[in-house]
Amino acid sequence: MTTAEQIYERIKKMPESALQDISRFIESLDWDESEATTRDLMLASEAVLAKDWLNPEEDKAWQHL
Repeated sequence: MTTAEQIYERIKKMPESALQDISRFIESLDWDESEATTRDLMLASEAVLAKDWLNPEEDKAWQHL
């Protein structure tokens, strides 16, 4: 029996209140993964963007802010 099947068998026997908690937990896992993906993309693009942003022309263009 797969892990998913084992979880399904256990969930079938649980009360609705427990299922609501489980649903919220699963949503939090999805959210964490989404945040991790966003963070990873940000970190991956940082070096490439730094080449464009970290130069004297950019410093001059933004010095008034």
